[in-house]
Amino acid sequence: MTKVAVVRCSDYDCARVLDATVRAVELLGGVGRFAPPGRTVLLKPNMLSAKPPEKAVTTHPSVVWAAARLVRDAGATAWVGDAPGGASWDGTAKHLEATGIGPAAVAAGAELKDFEAGERDLLTSPDGSPVRRFAIARAARQADAVFSLAKLKTHSLVLYTGAVKNMFGCVPGGGKIRVHQLAATPRELSDALLDVYAAVRPSLALIDAIVGMEGNGPMHGDPRPLGLLIASEDAVAADAVACHIIGYPPRALHMLRQAERRGLGTADLRNIEVVGEPLERCLVHDFVHASSLLPALVPAFLARLITRAVRVDPEIVQELCKRCGLCQRSCPAEAIRGRERLEVDYAACIRCFCCHELCPHGAVALRKSWPIRLYEYSRERRRARKARRVKSQQAD
Repeated sequence: MTKVAVVRCSDYDCARVLDATVRAVELLGGVGRFAPPGRTVLLKPNMLSAKPPEKAVTTHPSVVWAAARLVRDAGATAWVGDAPGGASWDGTAKHLEATGIGPAAVAAGAELKDFEAGERDLLTSPDGSPVRRFAIARAARQADAVFSLAKLKTHSLVLYTGAVKNMFGCVPGGGKIRVHQLAATPRELSDALLDVYAAVRPSLALIDAIVGMEGNGPMHGDPRPLGLLIASEDAVAADAVACHIIGYPPRALHMLRQAERRGLGTADLRNIEVVGEPLERCLVHDFVHASSLLPALVPAFLARLITRAVRVDPEIVQELCKRCGLCQRSCPAEAIRGRERLEVDYAACIRCFCCHELCPHGAVALRKSWPIRLYEYSRERRRARKARRVKSQQAD
């Protein structure tokens, strides 16, 4: 059976994070299995935006530091690299500094790799993929091994982002916009993300769930302390366990189901052995999911019939908008119009939610239709009742 290690870690104190990382990797057979002496290991964190660590948008620098220390102490060379999201003109250096990932990596003796400035390899996807060709940062393919240092977060389009989707950061910024143009629906995007994952398949996944993100992530959700690190040599299995912990129904996550069908990992919990912390003690019954959960649960044939009733639309909040233009530059459908007053052209909008994901000012809200609001209200009431019942049983 595929092993997934789940260990407790109460906060981001560097010594505690290092201890938890070592315990997790030891449960999987030890660091020597993943970072043999003399090899080069790329540590791929989530560096979506230039946000400070307390926002829970990016992998915490303490996790990056601990992973780099682990690799270095094993006698291997550590690289740290990522390409930030969107059509940002600020450069990778700003993101490395703002997130704390750059200083943490350097302090641990790792070498920084700029995926935006470095060379790229052009790859071809399998037949039937919505994106036939895509670019990958060459450093990701030159390394002897890759570790996916992911952040547990909700995602407004594909519901969840973790160890598998984290590898999308190996596609330099402009390439991500093209992927969204060609893979506009959640299912198409999930398939394209799996093409990237298959091209740069990590040998170890380490998910930072010490503080995750709930609500409408991956950038404008709310930090949620979970106190966990999740590790596995199978990133799909690590994500499946993470999704089970936060209460996502398996049928909603097309990416994980499809990954198993393609032979990229194990998504069925019946074929996963959880070691370390007992899984039932880690379950979070009141975790707030993304607003797009209900549309994801609707079968495709039915969704076409009720698309107007069950939908989520991005909306510019004029009072918060700074007219920086990042949403316009990053919109795959070029559906954001205007200069002094930005507005969404819903006839052109493909509802990829890149504008909501990437706006640094939180000025793009998600407007939900009334069936979704009603569903969320009833779901939250059920979840609150369940949480009270679990708490009462634990007290007894």
